[in-house]
Amino acid sequence: MHRLIKTVKLINQEGRELNYSVYTAVGSLLHFVNLGTIEQHPWHSTLRHLDQPDYLMLDLDPKQAPWENVLQVAMVCKEVFDELGLPVFPKTSGSSGIHIYLPLKPKHDYRKVAAIAEGLAAEVARRAPKVATIQRSLARRQKQQVYVDAMQNARGKTIAAAYSARAREGATVSMPLTWKQIGKGVAIADFTIENVPALLKKQADAWKDFFASPQTLKL
Repeated sequence: MHRLIKTVKLINQEGRELNYSVYTAVGSLLHFVNLGTIEQHPWHSTLRHLDQPDYLMLDLDPKQAPWENVLQVAMVCKEVFDELGLPVFPKTSGSSGIHIYLPLKPKHDYRKVAAIAEGLAAEVARRAPKVATIQRSLARRQKQQVYVDAMQNARGKTIAAAYSARAREGATVSMPLTWKQIGKGVAIADFTIENVPALLKKQADAWKDFFASPQTLKL
């Protein structure tokens, strides 16, 4: 089975050359699940354009901040992107926060996309300073502030995939959401490996149009 898994050699952030697996079929996924790979953390790009990401994302990391502040910051993110005419898609991280994704046409490299993400994160923090920050140091953050993390856009960084189970109590899932769900209030624990399959049968995929209108960033 392992001989059928496609791999590609890449150099990680520490300068080590590693064989990264490339999932080409359901069998690839099942192989690694069988080995105990619970969480799936893909790159932000594909082999066809390895250095040009398919999306920009912001990771809303609460640490000690209350969950209602995460929801509030998510709505501020939507406000910022809406004003720029950019459609964004939210999902729970499955762990503690919310991820905001902007699908892109793979034209710009990671450095440029990360720079734009940092600017957007700064604008979110500027609009809601009581509940949002771009301060990476925990010691310098206020407890109620949610960290708007744009650094996950750097080349080689990975984020839990949509619908990936997380290795935590309750087997929660990184669940794609609609903005209506964010507005009404959802919780990480609302989505687990036990109820997500049934939920998907009852409701449409919130991200079904994710790649329908990829955006081109104006630099």
